Amino acid sequence: MEHRKYRQFIALGSIVSIVSFTLVCISFTSEDWIDAKGSVVNESIAGHNFDSIIHYGLFKGILTRTILSSSMIYNIYFTCVWEENLCAWSCLKDKDSRLDEVKALIRGRKPTFSCAPISVLVLPEFRIGIPDQNNINGQDD
Repeated sequence: MEHRKYRQFIALGSIVSIVSFTLVCISFTSEDWIDAKGSVVNESIAGHNFDSIIHYGLFKGILTRTILSSSMIYNIYFTCVWEENLCAWSCLKDKDSRLDEVKALIRGRKPTFSCAPISVLVLPEFRIGIPDQNNINGQDD
């Protein structure tokens, strides 16, 4: 009787361990722990908001900046200066550059956005003169 009870505990413990391991793997690989959105309203271009969208996971994330007719996608990293007990997001490629950028922010310097995008997308509403791929025959609805 006691032997059967231990088998059930071992089976249940194995199932819980497998589920836990799966959740840990998903959390390490996901870039959707934090989702945020920032908007800039440009008065000179009436009716257009320029949104930035952030998807951040455990170690890195993606920033999508919309500027005029295109969206630029950047890798972002959370960088901390432990001596100052402060952290910030940075899109610079190497760790030393990111640390220098965060230290400059701590000293009150205005950051320069000098990151290279990993991808550029042209927004459909700004594609003047480019045929719509969904409307191949050129007919209006």
